[in-house]
Amino acid sequence: MPEPIVWSPESEKDLEKILVYLASEWEADVSIKFLDLIDKLLRHISKNPKQYPIIHTQLNIRKCVITKHNSLYYRNR
Repeated sequence: MPEPIVWSPESEKDLEKILVYLASEWEADVSIKFLDLIDKLLRHISKNPKQYPIIHTQLNIRKCVITKHNSLYYRNR
């Protein structure tokens, strides 16, 4: 069964800033593709949270690279 994804308030703000930047600097399809990619990666994480490498053992934080400029940091409980 897929794990629920819970965004922290800080990560929601970061995503909003990224989307504002993309909307101001690029065409609309770039933002849409970025959101589609995040959605796809979140579905993968939800189904298999241990698939990405741990970068902080004590806090159990994992890193999923979205693009060469953006990564998603998460932990599963």
